[in-house]
Amino acid sequence: MAEFTFPGEINAELFTIEVMDAMGLDISLILECNSALSVVRVPLDLSAAQIQAIQAILDVHDPTVLTPAQELIEQRRQKREQALADYLTNALKGMTPNEAAQYVEDNVTNLASAKKAMKVMARTIVALATYALEAAT
Repeated sequence: MAEFTFPGEINAELFTIEVMDAMGLDISLILECNSALSVVRVPLDLSAAQIQAIQAILDVHDPTVLTPAQELIEQRRQKREQALADYLTNALKGMTPNEAAQYVEDNVTNLASAKKAMKVMARTIVALATYALEAAT
């Protein structure tokens, strides 16, 4: 078993991919990590050259870089947060169906105000649908 240390946290998924890409070595990690130090244990018998190669990969490892799967998860999280923020700043937030109907009654007096009210409703529908769909995935 080889043991490596890394200052700070490590992106284990990315590090595993980096080792696979550079060395063709499929490793499983035993990882102990906190904000100050990560200890990576590779439960394999490694040659001195493999240990040096893994250490070199670890030396340039950037834990802030995301894998494609992590990027997708982050994009979904951001989209969900934006949908919620859009809803929370919307004029219809917290209204009951009767209050929303009254909003339309009070604010729609001509074509221009009807368009304005429809835009508010469209934003609300899209924000809620986006939030619900993103929360479900």
